[in-house]
Amino acid sequence: MNDDIVSREFDERSEARIAFVRNLPPHSRIHISGVCGTGTAAVLSLLKELGHEVSGSDKAFYPPMGDVVRELADILYEGYAASNLNDNPDLVVIGNALSRGNPEVEAVLDRGIPYASMPEVFSALLIGDRKDCETSIVVAGTHGKTTTSAAMATLLDQAGCEPGYFIGGVPFTLPGGLRLPQQKLPARDRIVVLEGDEYDTAFFAKYSKFHAYRPDVLVITSLEFDHADIFEDLAAIDAEFDRLVKR
Repeated sequence: MNDDIVSREFDERSEARIAFVRNLPPHSRIHISGVCGTGTAAVLSLLKELGHEVSGSDKAFYPPMGDVVRELADILYEGYAASNLNDNPDLVVIGNALSRGNPEVEAVLDRGIPYASMPEVFSALLIGDRKDCETSIVVAGTHGKTTTSAAMATLLDQAGCEPGYFIGGVPFTLPGGLRLPQQKLPARDRIVVLEGDEYDTAFFAKYSKFHAYRPDVLVITSLEFDHADIFEDLAAIDAEFDRLVKR
């Protein structure tokens, strides 16, 4: 792997990718590699709602997520291939399951196609900055993130706040797992609730996903040793959350 493209901290390269996504022109062509993940399928939904032309690829399209992406995507490719990018997309969103050696990843790097991760897209288009949305609520923790973020979004919705949200599951109390903040509201009244995952972001961004988000309000549900494939011990997880709190 070329270490020069790998970021182990949220740094200026991540900021640059977020800025690029925020400045995409309307009706951009975007490809999602690994589109059947819970998060990447939510990215697909977000991009389509914003009016972009979106293609996607994955190893297979099994239900239930395969059915979801079939309804949303403009074009789908079963299997990964450099030819899936022959339409010269303006951006490729690379899922966390992909790494160096994947033919689409290698084509992106060889051709110099702009790329970003799932949380960087959410940061750019769902949260934005305070002139777009005054309050970003990030729900983090080893366990309980999905339930807590769904509960918070539901309470805010029932209180008439009409929040935007990303929930990494299927809430029974809301129309879906993702919604944009309401543009009819002034920015000072817009709220977005995000489930903030501690797992790493992508092969090129080896920091916890929640570092891409702007926590105006931070909820931490729990801390336990988990994800032994990327964290050495509980102290390593604690350090990651400590960095988040310090932000």
